[in-house]
Amino acid sequence: MSLRVSSKVNYLKSNISTKLSSIKRSSSTKLYKSSRKLNFTKAIVKKLSSEQVSKNGLNEKSNVKVYESLETKEADNNIKSKLKELLQPDAQGNVHEEQLQNAIVSCLLEKESKEIKNEYLKAFNESLGRGQVEDSVKLALKKLVGSGLISEKKAETINGISFRAAQLDNNLEALFDNRGSRFDNTIAVKSLDSAIDVAINSLKGIESGEIKVDLRSLNAQSNIKPTGAGVGGVNHGRNGFLWKPVSESDGNLVVLFPSSLTGNISSSGIYSELPICEENLIEKGRFSGDSKNGGRAHFRFNNPGGSYPDVAYVVAELRDGTTTYFQIAESSKRNG
Repeated sequence: MSLRVSSKVNYLKSNISTKLSSIKRSSSTKLYKSSRKLNFTKAIVKKLSSEQVSKNGLNEKSNVKVYESLETKEADNNIKSKLKELLQPDAQGNVHEEQLQNAIVSCLLEKESKEIKNEYLKAFNESLGRGQVEDSVKLALKKLVGSGLISEKKAETINGISFRAAQLDNNLEALFDNRGSRFDNTIAVKSLDSAIDVAINSLKGIESGEIKVDLRSLNAQSNIKPTGAGVGGVNHGRNGFLWKPVSESDGNLVVLFPSSLTGNISSSGIYSELPICEENLIEKGRFSGDSKNGGRAHFRFNNPGGSYPDVAYVVAELRDGTTTYFQIAESSKRNG
């Protein structure tokens, strides 16, 4: 009897052990399959995320954080409050496009770091007293590049994004302020809240890839849309604008204007600041021909380029009564 019981017990133990081994093998197989499934899912998500990012083109290449990833009311309120801190409306409660660009640049740079944003605002405020808002934005970004805080490509990306997001009217090829004059009859303003809403919607569109933007050169002529990525209006290129501090003929400054303006320039001068008026005029140039160097109009001046102030403006008055200008960051260096 005890032998029977013992045999039965041994049989049961063996049977239980076999079943336990089977369960372990099954669990291990399921675990392995689950692990493979999880890894496969992760790979798919990663691939889809990569594809989605690449659709945004410029944003992925430049690594600029344009807008909050989650488009929530909280995110909207966050950027609204930051823009409001930076914008100062006029007496009518309006802000203009150039102001808005500066505020957007500040917000984009703060996403990089507060230190970079503060350095930008410091450089911007130093430049603002000597020129226009849009020019001061570019000069401040140049200073960040020069100090190694951001790359030139990132600066051009931020310039391009902010230029597009600051548009308040239907003219997407220029930024305008709230002033009109003999030489500037363009104004682009909106109320503070409306301007901020426009900027936020544009930033969302850029982030999603619905709005395409190009790199915008830090040497781009103000109020002109660049002709392509990394090319600033008519300011660059083989037949573009050139400030040559020391000419071969007399050792003094010579300015060459873009070939696209040849035959249309009535006069040229150097101004300490804008607006263009006798009070701000430093010196009028003298025309010396347009048959050389790509058919560009040459205007010569009485002194070497370095004798003129930095952040000066070279203005061309055109035959149709309008003007175009180029800002010179460092007068002693070749620009163009």
